Amino acid sequence: MDEPEQLPSAHDQPLSLRQQSALRLAEFHASLMALSPRVIATPVIVAVNVLVFAIMTLNGINPVSPTVEQLLHMGANFGPQTTNGEWWRLLTANYIHVGFMHLAFNMWALWSAGFLVERMLGTPGFIILYTFSGIAGSLASCFWDPWMVSAGASGAIFGVWGALLGFLLLRTDSVPLEALAQLRSSGLAFVGYNLVLGFFIPHIDIAAHLGGLVAGFLGGLALSRPLHREALAGRAIRNLVVGGIGLVLVAGIILVAPPAAADVEAEFRKFGESEEKLLKVHNDLLKQIEAASISPAQMADRIESEVLPEWRRAGAPILSMTRVHPKQKRLVEAFCRYIKSREEAWEALVEAMRRDDQTKAEVFKKKWSEAQGIVNEIMAMAKQKQ
Repeated sequence: MDEPEQLPSAHDQPLSLRQQSALRLAEFHASLMALSPRVIATPVIVAVNVLVFAIMTLNGINPVSPTVEQLLHMGANFGPQTTNGEWWRLLTANYIHVGFMHLAFNMWALWSAGFLVERMLGTPGFIILYTFSGIAGSLASCFWDPWMVSAGASGAIFGVWGALLGFLLLRTDSVPLEALAQLRSSGLAFVGYNLVLGFFIPHIDIAAHLGGLVAGFLGGLALSRPLHREALAGRAIRNLVVGGIGLVLVAGIILVAPPAAADVEAEFRKFGESEEKLLKVHNDLLKQIEAASISPAQMADRIESEVLPEWRRAGAPILSMTRVHPKQKRLVEAFCRYIKSREEAWEALVEAMRRDDQTKAEVFKKKWSEAQGIVNEIMAMAKQKQ
């Protein structure tokens, strides 16, 4: 009796191309899960950004369109302040956002790529990459356009996508073609869209995007390893080396880089405080002369020893300003004329009182009046700015 013909089972059927593709993708994601079972940094970074935004809002900062002053108060990046000693802004600016929409878009972009890149690099490597990409973006912004107030996680997020592109460039053997095509297209779409947007829309910090992208791409090249367990052995050392190099580079830039631009507003405030004290000394001396409690020679000595040295010291930072915003150039020039006029007035007064020189007394009156005229000019400029 003939045996009944056995029908092939479903397990014996050859897999279709679509099934093979799905299987390779499943194996790829399984290998990532095996390498990094837990993803910690990405959700924590998102939570920190949201928390900072909530704190800003609770402190009365406009959640839709915060002012420049509010952003600077919270730690935004601004070349004249950052490069004149407030280097911590390179980091804090990455957690300050210009309104809810800015926060939402950035967090979506981080969430889209962060989990995958963190699994590829490991949590410590991802933290190193994210942090230094953000700092690199802030540095690029400082030196490309020092007068732009920049804030947001864009530079760091561009670094995440740059790292993904760097990893895919080196590790095509570790990533199936299906995943490679999907990741490459989505990564290039994100980067390309934002770069094009930055070139055509004003106030987009294109320098921070490019700085973060380049830093992330290089970091991705340096930190990438094959996606198998044997690669875990050298991951910690590699992270330490890359992190150490990043620290050295950032510290080196901070130590040798000149200020990107003068902090005009801050220098004006400091000068104003000194000016108020010195004008008070001048007025007190005039009262003492009127009361005949000091002689003209004594007044001359005190102006020469107490007023003029302090005036020159207070005015020196403004007189030596080179890189100032074009919109502030006229104001700085007016301040410089004022400082010189007031100094020349006091120098003439010293000579007039010591030698009872009427010619020098007239020079003093002329220069003092000239200085007051410049003050009126400065006040008019300030009103126009408002």
